[in-house]
Amino acid sequence: MSEEGGQRTRVIRKVAVAGCVHGEIETIYKTIQKLEKTEKMKVDLLVCCGDFQAVRNPEDLACMVTPKKYRLMKTFYKYYSGKRKAPVLTVFVGGNHEASNVHLSLFNGGWVAPNIYYMGHANVVNFAGLRIAGISGIYNQRHYHLGFGETMPFDDSQLRSVYHIREASVLRLLQIARPVDIMLSHDWPHGIMGFGSNNKDLLDMWTQQLRRTITSNDVGNPALSKILHVMKPRYWFAAHYHVRFPAEVSHGSGSKTSFLALGKCLPDHEFLQVVDVEVKQPNAKVPKFEYDPEWLAIMHSTAGVMHYDMKKRNLGTLKPDYKPEHRPREEDIAKITEEFKSANNGGLEIPLEFARPVELKAWDGKSDFLGARQAPYRCSVQTVAFLRKLKLSNRLHDFLSNNPKPPPGQRFCEPVPPSEEDKSTNRKGRGRRATPRLSLASTRREAEAKQTRSVRSVRSARSGDAHAAHSVRTTSPAARARGVRGGGVGGASGARGDAQMHGSPRKLAAVEAATGLAGGGAPEVAPAAEDEEWQEC
Repeated sequence: MSEEGGQRTRVIRKVAVAGCVHGEIETIYKTIQKLEKTEKMKVDLLVCCGDFQAVRNPEDLACMVTPKKYRLMKTFYKYYSGKRKAPVLTVFVGGNHEASNVHLSLFNGGWVAPNIYYMGHANVVNFAGLRIAGISGIYNQRHYHLGFGETMPFDDSQLRSVYHIREASVLRLLQIARPVDIMLSHDWPHGIMGFGSNNKDLLDMWTQQLRRTITSNDVGNPALSKILHVMKPRYWFAAHYHVRFPAEVSHGSGSKTSFLALGKCLPDHEFLQVVDVEVKQPNAKVPKFEYDPEWLAIMHSTAGVMHYDMKKRNLGTLKPDYKPEHRPREEDIAKITEEFKSANNGGLEIPLEFARPVELKAWDGKSDFLGARQAPYRCSVQTVAFLRKLKLSNRLHDFLSNNPKPPPGQRFCEPVPPSEEDKSTNRKGRGRRATPRLSLASTRREAEAKQTRSVRSVRSARSGDAHAAHSVRTTSPAARARGVRGGGVGGASGARGDAQMHGSPRKLAAVEAATGLAGGGAPEVAPAAEDEEWQEC
């Protein structure tokens, strides 16, 4: 829908927002395609809020922190190998269950597969009139002030610290002065619970551990709260806690942020929602995916605060009186933009070429994937080309190349005591997990049996079309009172709900997955309350 207004066009962009992907990207794409067919509309962009799990092969799986029962290849490798192609441009940030080696190689962002773009540790990009910012990871107070000093192969401590948000990433985002349409994160801003209306529902849904967290006002990231009130984006999308939670934050002077968190890609979870975002843009026949001029200048102005070690440096971003000191001037933005354009074929478009390195093969879909070791660090050619155009040195690559792992028994980072995400209800000894030692063969049999049980239970619950994979759910309070629920795509007619973001008149679609898909990779069907991964989100 568009309205002509002078030389500009007012456009409605349909943005599909996904919560925790957890490797089920194929399920999400098929859900979108079913929704497009049912609603007779076209999604312009898919944004994913973390735990994407861009696992290409077993070596990537070894770099991901996750309970053993979730250590599965899932479906991303099909898109990396070229067997499948993403049907819609996909932009995602990282969470705390990721192939961290992939993210490290694309530290400043880049393509992980054709049409699937990772935002890096922090980034701002533009698409079809939308300005999108993002930050990857979750908050951990012990690591917030450290530099980016993890090296590969990761030890047990670094496997976790590598996905913890660093203050330098937050500082970069705090330098943004121009308006932002969409902010993406995995974690929630601290204090966001006070702006929502369904806190009681969350208490009913969450596990006992998370109930204690919410009642102690310990939900969320204080650094993201700082970004929220400084950046003041129109929309903020997040995930992490596996529940749908809308809120609205008023900033004064008529500006506000519509916040929306979504769940995990599981049956009976509200993990996908389509948001109508109004934008103004110059007339363009083909929407462009571009680098952001202000962000390019910020990368220059903040190069001195990026440290690649494990030393603590307090940059003051959490202080109440913090003031951005590295905001580039307009003349600096213009100069850096022109220099970058001249090196980037005369424009700001993000090159769409994706090349798979010969040595990085995708999983073949059948060989053993549980016994692999971590692969050595490899710098992406995309990172090299991008920094060369921007005339910045690749200091992270220099650090990782010149700092091999220390001898056994030594660490580059300090030993870290167990965090809340490390703890489980069946603790033993000094806070270490009392997990049974399983052989590789028994672990593999357990994983295969779990997927078989998942598929069998879904087939018995949903007879008929094996591809009736999704249903559209009505989530407005009035509809819930009437007991209305959309039927499955195959057999019953789909009904689109009247779900709305808190305080917003826009109609949205809340979508859930209902079964596994052909070719394997069926989603877990256990109730959320019994999901061990909830202890880490």
